[in-house]
Amino acid sequence: MHGRSSPLPHFTGLLVLGAVPVIVFLSASRSFTGEWFVFPLDDSYIHLRLADNWLRGHGFVINPGEATSPESSALWGLLLCLAGLSGAPLIPSAMMLGVLFHLALGPLAWLALHRLTRDRVIALIGAATVLCTGRLVWSAGSGMEIPLAAALGLTTLWLDLRRPRRGFSLGVAVVGGLATLARPEMALLVASIALSRWLQTRRIGPWIEAAIAAAIFLVYPLIHFAKTGHPLPPTLSARMALFDEPRLVFLRQQLVLWFFDESPLLTILLLPAALAVTLRKRVRMSALWIWIAAHLAVSLAVFHVSYHQTRYMIPLIPGVIIAVVAAMPHLARLLRWRPMLAGRLLALALLVSACSTLLHWRAIYCDNTSNIFDQQITVARWIDANVPPDATLAVNDIGAHTFLTDRRVVDLAGLATPELLPIIMDSPICSGQADAALADEIVSRGCDWLIFFPRWYPDLAKRSDLLETVEEFRLRHNTICGDSLVRVCRVRGGGGGQ
Repeated sequence: MHGRSSPLPHFTGLLVLGAVPVIVFLSASRSFTGEWFVFPLDDSYIHLRLADNWLRGHGFVINPGEATSPESSALWGLLLCLAGLSGAPLIPSAMMLGVLFHLALGPLAWLALHRLTRDRVIALIGAATVLCTGRLVWSAGSGMEIPLAAALGLTTLWLDLRRPRRGFSLGVAVVGGLATLARPEMALLVASIALSRWLQTRRIGPWIEAAIAAAIFLVYPLIHFAKTGHPLPPTLSARMALFDEPRLVFLRQQLVLWFFDESPLLTILLLPAALAVTLRKRVRMSALWIWIAAHLAVSLAVFHVSYHQTRYMIPLIPGVIIAVVAAMPHLARLLRWRPMLAGRLLALALLVSACSTLLHWRAIYCDNTSNIFDQQITVARWIDANVPPDATLAVNDIGAHTFLTDRRVVDLAGLATPELLPIIMDSPICSGQADAALADEIVSRGCDWLIFFPRWYPDLAKRSDLLETVEEFRLRHNTICGDSLVRVCRVRGGGGGQ
């Protein structure tokens, strides 16, 4: 379909359609927690803590007076700071920004698909599939940078598709650079576009774009180095130290997640779609498929961590949907079907498959937000009511426990206290191997309280000579927290704050 009419009616319909599952998810969560603005992750509150301290003049840090910042999404943190400067409360701002960037995925997916297929119906169905994919809806209300990274990724892709074949695109360079500031993994998309364009043209322009994008990204490491002496935050090292998985386990979990939870038909059609594009020599789609392959390969090789709904993989999902939907007419041609009719029907089947998992993902979102409310927020509110304001807390979760209490913390997981990373790097979680050294750190750093998962630190949990248990909080059904039991202990001799 090659009509020249405005796509705005399609965009309006997509925005309305996209808002429906988001509202359903948020309202269902409210019925469980009693509050509208509860995130399904504790890490969401880390961004808020950093922004809150910056707005109060303490710097982009967890603890005022310290230089370390565990911020791996500089652009998301900047947006939260800008929202705070405007006077908007941070928690609703994080929720609303996530929802807005998620809704933007619909029009952006339509634009990319229309460029690839020249068919408005397929573009509309594919864009609707993006908006109705459960894990993407989950991310819309996560309070994280996920929808921002996904939206910038699709914008970069669309800018690449709309330019002349041999042209240089400053838009690709700038938006691609911003995408990497949202999530560093988006550099793989910029590199994939550069490689694809270079293979087609053998010109240096695409690599200049990649260099400009890299220069934009490097602004944050340079600022971070000037402040801390280290170019990157300790996030990756801390995550790998705590949650590193064998590659085969990671791969199996990915296959299970994509096939049973994401969209069974999307998973089934992924390889046939890639084969159809290859056999039909659709070079315009090469950057998209190189990106998908590179992202999966790097995740498997470097960052094979499945926790939190594999949130680092979520910005890739819109690209996977676009790649598969755009390949459907070409797959139909290989099967000697009527290409556009068959392509539309297969795209519609993908939409139905995605919608079939929405209720499942709504339940996951409700379980996750309920867990965070019943554990992290409840513990934080207990701390705020019972622990002196000047007390120093040793914790293994630094989100709600810092943002909602405004207490100084020592982070046993290493994100906010990277000096502890050498202790925990070679000590598997729950092994107890680092517990004696961590106990010494708790004492030497003057911690007054310890809020932790006893199962993570089994030997430390037995230290009745050091710790006095004051309260415990247990989840009946844990789906997202580090463990079901949180213990609050007073450190003997620590003073408990004044």
